[in-house]
Amino acid sequence: MAYYMSMQTVRFRSTNDYEQFKMFLANVAEHLRKIEGFVHFTWWVHPDDPTWFNEVSIWTSKEATEEWHQNGYHKYLKKWGSSGVGIENVITNWECVEAKIMRICPLCGHGSAEHFELKDETAVRKAPCPECGFKFPRLASTPDNLALFRE
Repeated sequence: MAYYMSMQTVRFRSTNDYEQFKMFLANVAEHLRKIEGFVHFTWWVHPDDPTWFNEVSIWTSKEATEEWHQNGYHKYLKKWGSSGVGIENVITNWECVEAKIMRICPLCGHGSAEHFELKDETAVRKAPCPECGFKFPRLASTPDNLALFRE
C-alpha cells in the first residue's frame, strides 16, 4: 500500500506568533483523528530557531490529505497563517511506497531489517529485540515536539 506524505516548514514572524500557533496546535489531534485516512502527524521546533516549525503528516491517500485541507479547522489555521504571522512556508508532498525498519540491538548485537505497513509504525517501534528483550528508546512528546499516531 502506498502512503501520501506532506512536509511543511513554516517560519513565524515572532515568538508571540509561534506561541499563539501552539495554542491552535493543542487542538489539532481531535480534528485529525476524525479524518478517515489520517495515519501520523509529527511537528517539531528547530533547536536553534524557535520561529522555525517543521511538520510531517502521513495519509493513506492524497484524497485523505485533501479532505483535511477542506476541514473547517484546517481552513481556519490557513487563514490565520496567511494573515502575516507566517513569513515563510515551504510545502513538499510525496508518495511512500515502502517502509522499512533497520535495527541493531546495542546489548546483544542482533540485527534486523524488516518491511512494515506505515500504519503499523507505532507497534513496530515498540517491539523489543527478539533475542534479548532490549526496549529501544522512544522520544516522548514535549511542548516543542509532538508525535501523533492514529491508535
